[in-house]
Amino acid sequence: MTMTTREEPEISTGARVRWPLIVVGLLATHVAAMLLAVKVATAGGGHTIVPDYYQKALAWDDMREEARNAARMGWTAAVTPSVMTDGEGLREVRILLHDRYGQPVEGASVEANTWHRAIGDAHVFSARPADEAGVYVGRAPMGRPGTWELELIATRGEERFVQATVLDVATLLEAGSAGQ
Repeated sequence: MTMTTREEPEISTGARVRWPLIVVGLLATHVAAMLLAVKVATAGGGHTIVPDYYQKALAWDDMREEARNAARMGWTAAVTPSVMTDGEGLREVRILLHDRYGQPVEGASVEANTWHRAIGDAHVFSARPADEAGVYVGRAPMGRPGTWELELIATRGEERFVQATVLDVATLLEAGSAGQ
């Protein structure tokens, strides 16, 4: 009886090198994709949404009470930002205040805190009375188009009115190019 040995097929050098390269290539592609995902997720400061959120959270009850008091006063505010900015990136913001009877609120001191939702960098600006009764105008650092939050505070004597408003701000350039 003769024993025959079974011969193993010979593996080429190219096949020996190819499979480890495929595995290393897939791992490298995965690492690159994850690094790109992290870069996209953290780009532009989008992770900072609400400025000073911790202090606002601590003062939540006080803020709710202010909002209830403002609702009892019956004041309303209409906020209209200009579609144009000046050379410094400031935008004129027009604020129209009315009392519960629709009469203009005159003699108030008006301030607003604004921030862009994608950035979260807050800016405070004051509005001065305009020529029209109940109208207050200020220049806000709102150069960037997009969605802005505005916290309005109007005081007149002992009266204090607060209102949070969301504004969709577009520049004249974007408004004109939107139809193209």
